[in-house]
Amino acid sequence: AVYDETDTLVGSDDNTADGRNALLTVAVPDDGGGQRIYRVVVSGVGGSEGEYVLRVQGATGTAAFNVIDTTVADGAALASFPTYYVFDLDGQVYLPSFDASDLVIRTPSGGLVEPDSAGITDGDTVWFHVNPAGFAGDGAYTLEIAAGALASVSQVPVTAYSAVFTVDTTPPTVVDTSVAEGQVVDSGLVTINLVFSEPLATSGLDAGDVLLTDGTSTRHPDTFSYDPATMTLTVGFNDVAEGSYTLTLVSSPNAFR
Repeated sequence: AVYDETDTLVGSDDNTADGRNALLTVAVPDDGGGQRIYRVVVSGVGGSEGEYVLRVQGATGTAAFNVIDTTVADGAALASFPTYYVFDLDGQVYLPSFDASDLVIRTPSGGLVEPDSAGITDGDTVWFHVNPAGFAGDGAYTLEIAAGALASVSQVPVTAYSAVFTVDTTPPTVVDTSVAEGQVVDSGLVTINLVFSEPLATSGLDAGDVLLTDGTSTRHPDTFSYDPATMTLTVGFNDVAEGSYTLTLVSSPNAFR
């Protein structure tokens, strides 16, 4: 039986060739659909098993060989420069075609970094290691695997792959605040504006990451809002009693960063 790329049966045969062997002809539609991929399934009579020979004539196309996943995704924003890169491909890698030079990393200034080692995790997964000295400062880096840099076991050259990731090792800092160190404010409602040196990552950021303590108790703000356009955080505390307070912003992968 023959199935097309949508898993639709397009033809089947039992033994019309000579009463024992199957012969099946499939016409590829000329509808502008481009390359078609077909799957041939051979089944034994009554579920029986045995040897067989399959011959296909007239097939002219080859399936592409692509990178389908990687540990450093396109568009990733990272707090440190990665030194280990893993790529999954949609076919088995022809080992003699693979080496460390298959991956190139372009730095923010346009320089090139090449891995110092590489290897095979399994038949369709490869890894590369880059010396940490390859880090060229914060900014956008580009991963590149050139077309044909390596090949599948059926000698299909890999399709060109590229991905951009950003490294930002400099944490945001508070550059301005509406309440200065040591300033005296009225009791009751206290509103504080804090301006940061760069945009904050907002996923997971909330009022629980802001602490106001008087040495004996700690509370979180009653109101919390962040304006990415001005990089300004505004927090409000209701019914603040007289006393000496310390404001703390928690820094972590799920808080201020």
